[in-house]
Amino acid sequence: MTQNQNPLSQSALFLGIAGLLPQVAACVLAFTRVDFGIYALVSGFAYSALIFSFIGGVWWGQALVVPTRQAWIFVVSVCPSLISWFAALALFSNLKWWPFAIGAVAIGLLLSPLVDLQISKVLAQPRGWMKLRLILSMGLGCLTLLMATLTLHTI
Repeated sequence: MTQNQNPLSQSALFLGIAGLLPQVAACVLAFTRVDFGIYALVSGFAYSALIFSFIGGVWWGQALVVPTRQAWIFVVSVCPSLISWFAALALFSNLKWWPFAIGAVAIGLLLSPLVDLQISKVLAQPRGWMKLRLILSMGLGCLTLLMATLTLHTI
């Protein structure tokens, strides 16, 4: 029950990949422009936390249409927003927490395809869904992890 017959649209693929561009720009600015470093890091954190929360929203929507009730999907779907919120609290409370706060969101992004894999066992996904999720989560997760390491040099 992992795939249905409908492939992902080209626009979903294109726009998904284009969604990595804000984080690429934030990393480049944080690395190359000292005068924009802090702003780039904050905007990169905000973007990755927003996307991580969005992933949780996708899971929530999927939980609503699963043929058999799967309460665990509802539970796990709120975790990205909570992790992002706690990371934001840490990020804005003390500069020394920046690498850990940004790193927590990065790790969440990197691990998120594992949840998609479990959901795909109870809900059919479009062909190519897991491949796209892997590309996007690994891409954004690695860029966010890079950003976490950049905080060690910027702050």
